[in-house]
Amino acid sequence: MSGHHHGDAGRVEVHVLVASSTRGPGDDGSGVVVGERLAAAGHTVGSREVVDDDVQQLREHVKRLVARGVAAIVITGGTGLSPRDVTPEAVEPLFSRRLEGFGELFRSLSFAEIGPDAMLSRATAGVVGRTAVFAIPGSPAACVLAVDRLIAPTLGHLVGQLEKPEPPPRMPGEVTEEVELEPVAPNPGAEQPPSARTIGRAGVAVKHKEEDAKAPVGEEGPWQRRIRELGGTIHRGEHEPFPEEVERLAPLVDLLVTAGDVAVLELSHGRRYSLWGFPDLRRSGSKVLALGPGWPLCELVPLHRTGTGVSIDGPTGLVTGRSASVAATAELLVGRAPPSPEGAVFAVTGDTLFVERDGKVYSWDGHKEHALGTPKQALASLALEWSRR
Repeated sequence: MSGHHHGDAGRVEVHVLVASSTRGPGDDGSGVVVGERLAAAGHTVGSREVVDDDVQQLREHVKRLVARGVAAIVITGGTGLSPRDVTPEAVEPLFSRRLEGFGELFRSLSFAEIGPDAMLSRATAGVVGRTAVFAIPGSPAACVLAVDRLIAPTLGHLVGQLEKPEPPPRMPGEVTEEVELEPVAPNPGAEQPPSARTIGRAGVAVKHKEEDAKAPVGEEGPWQRRIRELGGTIHRGEHEPFPEEVERLAPLVDLLVTAGDVAVLELSHGRRYSLWGFPDLRRSGSKVLALGPGWPLCELVPLHRTGTGVSIDGPTGLVTGRSASVAATAELLVGRAPPSPEGAVFAVTGDTLFVERDGKVYSWDGHKEHALGTPKQALASLALEWSRR
């Protein structure tokens, strides 16, 4: 992850946001104090920005930094009770995990210094993807207290914990087999992959081996063929934000950020999808998921498993929206409509249709229908399976 080196005494690169509608880059006093105290503790400041006291602007700045893979963010200001204090409202909905103890300890330490007024502070902290985010008051004294007593001493350990890879859980009945895939270059004429690192929303950082970049051109894989059939263009070094509903699904986010490469797929009509490559977006045998906004949660399709050459919902469509006909889509995919044509298309592969009906998701392969659980359960299960098979 950017900015953290486990062997370098826990030094972390921190990005500072100053929430203020009255301050500018030249007079962001609290941001300067935070930077000075972090530096005194051995950490570094990667950037310092002043952001208006606005929920959407603050949230977008945090998302943008998280997408770059930063290790930690400190937001100073906007944690009080006035109508303009909106920092907790901006960041807390993004948390996949909350650090409840941070706010509790800060108010306890603050009480020892300023008395009962400490309870008016809404200092908070949590994890967004794999980035630690702290929101603290804007007064210089509060910044010194928060950084010196709480943030700086624990930052290296905290970020180290977030960096530890967690292998995805095993599918029921799964037999694992380790297979080493030979690296191959993309199709002739295709844009070459980044040679240093690819960053996803929550800190995906991968250093490609130099020999991989020089590997000979191999055969076109299923996912590469599917993109060619769709007339799509891959934009490497870019990323799409997660659909809003997906941001709240920690199991899915935690899985996707283990991808080796992240890019954007743009179709000829302008629709854009994020691409997630397991282990990367270079090998013909990679598992590649395309993710975009959709109903009820998102549109998700495993490009390596479609293989039918059938375009759904238009000449360059990937998956269908709520208005698509379940029966017609099933006929295209598996040649036979499911027992009940009610519901909405949830996801597709080349040989299976997934339908959302009455709050449940069912799979249909042309012969038998199976219940997969709620949309959230089904989405996490499908993403896990498709990223590995």
